[in-house]
Amino acid sequence: MFAVVCLGAAAVLGAIGWAIGSADASDPGDGDAPSPSTPATPLLSARRVPGFTTARVPVRAMEQAVAPVASAAPAQSCIVVGDGSAALYAHQGDTPVVPASNQKLLTAAAALELLGSDTRLATRFLAGGPLRDGVLQGDLYMVGGGDPLLTTEAYQERQRNGRFPATDLEAVADQLVADGLRGVTGSVVGDGTRYDGQRSLPEWPRRWLTGGTVAPLSGLLVNDAWLIDPVTGEGDGGAAADPDLHAATVMQRLLSDRGVTIGGPPRSGGAPDGAEELLVVDSLPVSELVGELLAFSDNTTGELLLKEIGLEASGEGSTTAGVAAVQGWAKRSGLDSEGWVMVDGSGLSSANRVSCSMLAELLRRDGPDGVLASSLAVPGQPGTLEERLDRGDMSSRLRAKTGTLNDVAALSGWFRTVEDAQLDFEFIMNTGSRSVSSEDLELQTELLAALLTQPVEVPLEQAGPLGGGRDDDGG
Repeated sequence: MFAVVCLGAAAVLGAIGWAIGSADASDPGDGDAPSPSTPATPLLSARRVPGFTTARVPVRAMEQAVAPVASAAPAQSCIVVGDGSAALYAHQGDTPVVPASNQKLLTAAAALELLGSDTRLATRFLAGGPLRDGVLQGDLYMVGGGDPLLTTEAYQERQRNGRFPATDLEAVADQLVADGLRGVTGSVVGDGTRYDGQRSLPEWPRRWLTGGTVAPLSGLLVNDAWLIDPVTGEGDGGAAADPDLHAATVMQRLLSDRGVTIGGPPRSGGAPDGAEELLVVDSLPVSELVGELLAFSDNTTGELLLKEIGLEASGEGSTTAGVAAVQGWAKRSGLDSEGWVMVDGSGLSSANRVSCSMLAELLRRDGPDGVLASSLAVPGQPGTLEERLDRGDMSSRLRAKTGTLNDVAALSGWFRTVEDAQLDFEFIMNTGSRSVSSEDLELQTELLAALLTQPVEVPLEQAGPLGGGRDDDGG
C-alpha cells in the first residue's frame, strides 16, 4: 500500500504503529455500540455550535499537510477538514459524491430529531382468544413495532464485529412463561404490517439481500430474518422470504423449548382489532439505536429507522415517506443540501449523493461531544473499527463513520491532534469504473497521519518578545 504523504506525517504514522485494515464491505451491521447520551438541546440547534477548540490550527499548515492526500485521491473525491466551527481545508467540498454508509449520518441525525432520542419501539404480544389456566384459546400474535434488534444469543455469536446492543428475545420468552403462559391452542402469528410490504429497494443488487448485507425489511424482524437455528446457531444462513413468518417461527421455537405447548404451525398475518395485550417489549431508545446504526454500520437499522420516520411524519411506514420527511427536516434545519440526493437510509444505493461540506455542517452542529459523535465507531471497540486503527492511542483520538461500496471508500468523524485540537474531517472517494484498492484505503490512513501533528497557533498575547529581550537566566 502506498500514496504520497509528507515525511513528517509518515514518521509519526510509523511511530504510533497503526494501520487501517479491510473496509466494511457493503457495511453489514454487527456488534456492541457505545451508548450515546440523550441530548437536552435539539441536534441542529444554533446553541450547539461548538466553542471547544483549545487553539487555532493554522490554515496554511493544514493545506500543506492535506493537499498531497487530495492530489493522490481519485478525481471524484471530496475532503473537508474543520476546527468544529468552520472549514480549514476543502478539496471539492461542495461536489456531491456517492457517500456509501456516510449517508447513515443524515439518517441518524434525522431520527434523533424527528422520532426523539428517548422514543422506544414496542413489540407487542397479543392474545387472539381468552386465557384459561395459562392456556391461550387461540393464536398468539407477535406484532412488530419496528425494533431492528430483536435477537437471540446464537445470532449474536455469529457477528464479525463484536456484540451489538439488542433486545434479547430469549428473555422475552422467559417473561411470557414467568407470566403464566403454558400453552397456545392455535399458532404463533407474526405481524409486521407496521411498515409497507417493500422488502428491498430496486436499486439494490439481489445479492445484498441473499448475502445478509441488509435484511428483508419489515415491521417485525428477528435475527435479521437470517435462516439459522435460533438456539444452536446451526445452518447455512440466507434471508427468509417472509420475515414475519420467520419471526413467528423463532418465537415458537423459543416458547416450545420452555415447555409451552403450541397447537398449530407458525404463520404470518395481521392481528385482529381488540386483541388483549399480554406483553409489551420496548426496544432500546432511539439514541441507542442510532449508536448501533453508526458504530456497526447496520444497514437494516438505517432502513427501518427511515420507515419509522416516514410513519411518524405521514402515517405511511415506507422508504419513500421516510426520504420525504428527512428531506423536509434538512430544509427546515437550514442544512446546505445543494446537490444532495437521498434514495435510502443506509447508503447502499449508488444513486445517493452527498457533499463533504454537508456532512461537515452536520457534524459541526452536533459537536465533538454530541450524540452523533459519541455514536461513531472507535478503534479497538466493537463496531466497524474493531480491527482497524486499533494500535497506540487511536481509541482516544478517533471516532469515525466508515463507508464502503465496490467503488466508494468514505471516512468521516472527529480526530484529536497531539496538541489537543478537535478536528472534524470528511473524506469520500468515488473510484469510478474500478474497485476500491488498498492504495485508496491507505489514503484514509495518510489523512489521519497528516492531521495528527497539525500545530496550533500561539495566542497573540503570548507571541511577543520576553521582557528585556533575553531569557530569564541571562543567557
